[in-house]
Amino acid sequence: MKAHARSIAADDAPAEAAEIMRDENVGILPVFEGDRLAGMLTDRDIVVRAIAGLRDPWLASVREIMTPHTLFVFDHQSAGEAMQLMRESRVRRLPVFDHERSLVGILSASDLPDSASLNDGATSVLDAVTDSTT
Repeated sequence: MKAHARSIAADDAPAEAAEIMRDENVGILPVFEGDRLAGMLTDRDIVVRAIAGLRDPWLASVREIMTPHTLFVFDHQSAGEAMQLMRESRVRRLPVFDHERSLVGILSASDLPDSASLNDGATSVLDAVTDSTT
């Protein structure tokens, strides 16, 4: 899991998002409107929806090109639940929130252990990530 994930505001420019992605070496950013998760923005969204869509990446807003209606998980949920949500929704990354609804990181499908180790459902998202990276 990418802990301490950066995010971007929906009113910010896609070019600003691209600079954050470059500096942080990531391909996805959660998009917020105030303290509410509004969507996710990928490097592909910037290329396909802004640049190839002939929008100026400094004048457009992230809101115009982001993927809205983002799914997420809480850090106390089981890794099995996260994996199932990813499979059913065909997504590879999910924002992770704590009980106070603060962003704590981005969970990638590659962070999760194989499904055989998730059968008991007792492993939390954070435990699974910690165990799979040690």
